[in-house]
Amino acid sequence: MRRPLIGLLKKEWILTKQPFIFTTITFLAGWIISLGFSFYYREPTISLIVSIVILVLHLLYFPIILMFGLIVEGKTQLWLHSTQSTRSLLLSKIVTGIYLQIISFSVFGFVFISIFHIFPSLDFIPYNSILLTESYSLNKSGIEFALNIMFYWAVYHAIGMVGLLGRFKVQIFFLFLIGFQSLIMFLDNTTLINTLSQFGPLPWNYDYALDYLIRTEGASTFHTNNNPFTLGAFIIFLFKSLGWFFLTAWLLEKAVEVK
Repeated sequence: MRRPLIGLLKKEWILTKQPFIFTTITFLAGWIISLGFSFYYREPTISLIVSIVILVLHLLYFPIILMFGLIVEGKTQLWLHSTQSTRSLLLSKIVTGIYLQIISFSVFGFVFISIFHIFPSLDFIPYNSILLTESYSLNKSGIEFALNIMFYWAVYHAIGMVGLLGRFKVQIFFLFLIGFQSLIMFLDNTTLINTLSQFGPLPWNYDYALDYLIRTEGASTFHTNNNPFTLGAFIIFLFKSLGWFFLTAWLLEKAVEVK
């Protein structure tokens, strides 16, 4: 399995390298322009805000990379005729998306930190803590969102493969989307899930938002909205991710059988 997976990873890199390079260059160009404005107007918060926006946009980075690969698969229908297992095909896309996201987030994490060395007046902000904590929440949410997209992509194509249902696949898909998301939201709010999500609190808090107030005189305060990171919440995330993965693989395998 190792050699076929490496081959699939190479294929995914070939498919995604152009959007990866384009996105990286675009982000860097935007940051350099904002840095120029910061020097020109003597306002370091310009480049700081742009750096934060770039990091937050990584919430969509993995989903976009994954969706790009899925659209190519949908147009070419290569997944219907591949000799590799469905799980291997999906795993190659997931691994590619994750390592590209890690590379990109690391690059712009370094860019974010460099702002505080270029402009010492911003040293009141605990940037190391922010970067560490927000990197977890942003990347975790991005991965979960991407796996959701992958699952619903498989649902859409599976519906299209089932006889008469294929004629109404758009309508059926949206009905399924509404119903299934309602079920997920209901389960997320059950006592069991809420109790499990509070299990095993660890001595590390992560911030959901960067809430800061900067006054022109330099006197500033920093506020955070902390939520405890727990072992239970991470276990739930792992189970949900595995669930999306195996459900997607199963749906695509059924679609191939029908085809």
